[in-house]
Amino acid sequence: GLRAGTPVVAGLFDVVASAVGSGVTRTGAASVIAGTWSINQVITDEPIRDQSIFMLSTFDRQRYLAIES
Repeated sequence: GLRAGTPVVAGLFDVVASAVGSGVTRTGAASVIAGTWSINQVITDEPIRDQSIFMLSTFDRQRYLAIES
């Protein structure tokens, strides 16, 4: 395990990091990721409550990232 006092920092996972890296940082901005999975993501001001959409908070505490694959 880690020694007491060892700093631990949480980071972004690949899909969220790709949004930031491709400039998807404002409401309504979207990106499409093509690879092993095809993923569509868009920044929203409010959470979307839909079983087919994966929602998470973003790098901006006032926005959300809606992910559909």
